[in-house]
Amino acid sequence: MSRKNQVSTFLKQVIDEGSLSEKEYRIIQTCLDEITKGTDLNRVLFTLKTSLSELSVKQELSKNGLNCLSEISRREPSTSVSSMWNFMMKRDK
Repeated sequence: MSRKNQVSTFLKQVIDEGSLSEKEYRIIQTCLDEITKGTDLNRVLFTLKTSLSELSVKQELSKNGLNCLSEISRREPSTSVSSMWNFMMKRDK
């Protein structure tokens, strides 16, 4: 199964489990829609993590939302803010 399919399947499972707030549902559904449209997967995951993290900071993230964020961060660590920043930095050799 491709990486894109694995992420899509996981996000669909999160939605199907229910117990998401309306905000969480919209964020995850938007990401699924973007994946389906062919948007770059790294960009979609970065947006997902950022959006769910913002809810977490405001203490508006449900247990299922937190589990989703944790699992996506575990599965896709290279799409974190610091990883993307490190990739963009020029390194002296």
